[in-house]
Amino acid sequence: MGLDDAAAAAATSDYPSVLELLRDLVRTPSRGGIDDYGPVVRIVESWLCNAKLAPRVLNGPASPLAVVCDVASGSPGPDTIVVGGRGLLRVKITVFGQADHSASRRGKVANAVVKASRLVDALRVDDLGEVNDRFGLPPKLTVTSIRGGDPGSYSVVPDRCELEVDIRLTPSFDVDAAWSMLTSALAGLDRTSPAPRRSTVERTSDPWPPFQLDSDHPLPAALRAAALGSGFDPVMVVAGPSNIGNLLATHGIPATAGFGVRYRALHGTDESIDLATVAPVQATYHRALLSLLRSTE
Repeated sequence: MGLDDAAAAAATSDYPSVLELLRDLVRTPSRGGIDDYGPVVRIVESWLCNAKLAPRVLNGPASPLAVVCDVASGSPGPDTIVVGGRGLLRVKITVFGQADHSASRRGKVANAVVKASRLVDALRVDDLGEVNDRFGLPPKLTVTSIRGGDPGSYSVVPDRCELEVDIRLTPSFDVDAAWSMLTSALAGLDRTSPAPRRSTVERTSDPWPPFQLDSDHPLPAALRAAALGSGFDPVMVVAGPSNIGNLLATHGIPATAGFGVRYRALHGTDESIDLATVAPVQATYHRALLSLLRSTE
């Protein structure tokens, strides 16, 4: 039996169990950063064990994060193979002011909410660094939440305001550069609007560095060759969002993220997939795995 015949036969025999796995996953809440990853990890781990594979579970400080077994993610569809991703740094910033009565006869005091708004303006930097030609994407900073003051307390000048900031990292703008930018902005803010306490910044999670595989790396090369054999013609790209490949890269584990079934309304309430693409995508992975296994013989 040839390579393509073996892949097609394996894909056909596995197809019912793959559909059942997809149904189980669709029924399980799995919104990134919102839902617990544990139930999803257990479903995938159980399916892999039933297929007589030997998965490993990566655990974070509080819960399981991922199942490792020839890692690949199913988005963004069959038109691209993701060979890299921007890293991420997520922080909480606390800006302090001076509490006072809003009708006080004293002069102006440092209002923490006003200070925080100035910080947001200061962080609205269009150019965070040069775009690396090979990487192809710029860094990006997003203020994702602001909490300050006490709703309904019109007579109180707020003395504390918290901001959460998401920063996407690139090879030319890494975690050290991002941290330096944040601390410099806070120091300048406290100089112009002094308060009893200095503003603080803290990481809310471990940062992930950016990563990128070479286009001729065996993993994406084998996957693309197999995809061509299944009638697809994907291009290799670096993703804007981070993905599990970033985490694995910190441990020296190469991974692709991307190439999967066709979909619509990604992360929307009506997200769905084209079931007709499950079999050819699965056959693609069979071809790629058989090719990689043969290359190690």
